[in-house]
Amino acid sequence: SPVSVPPTPKIAPPKEEVKPTPEPVRPKVDQRAVFTPRANRADGGGNGVNGTSNAPTGNNNGDNPGTVGDKGDPRGTYDGKAYSGEPGSGGRGTSPGSGGLDMAGWAFVNRPTAPAIDNTSGFIRFSIKVNADGEVEAVRKVSGNVSPAQEKACRDALESAEFRRTNSANGGATGFYTFRFTVR
Repeated sequence: SPVSVPPTPKIAPPKEEVKPTPEPVRPKVDQRAVFTPRANRADGGGNGVNGTSNAPTGNNNGDNPGTVGDKGDPRGTYDGKAYSGEPGSGGRGTSPGSGGLDMAGWAFVNRPTAPAIDNTSGFIRFSIKVNADGEVEAVRKVSGNVSPAQEKACRDALESAEFRRTNSANGGATGFYTFRFTVR
């Protein structure tokens, strides 16, 4: 007798569930933190009225409100360091270690100058003691990197310097003076 095999039902493979890919999460940008050139900003940049002129706006670094332009002294030098008073040529600071005199209440009558003996750059700092009349009583080397010959030239110049009082205090004073040498 014929054998019949019942047909096997075809089982479909399980379908993979396709999940939609999520959009990449982009961090929120704080627009205040983004650099925008002044010309491209919404406020137009400068201090003028937006959209009324193509001319650049003015700037005033002086003490005259409402005027345009920096103040300057026509007698000044290109590298002058002073903001007011007589024009300077720079390089003479008064802060400790910058070169120059650091002695409260006193100034030079004649500023000491020492010739550059060596052909090397360097500095030397002295402690100076003056009496009530402005005469130098003692000069002592504090620090420096110049030759002994250069040190002697600086010491001699400082010992012959004269001082004048700039305040009403009594007595002498002790301060510092730094010579700086630059070879170019």
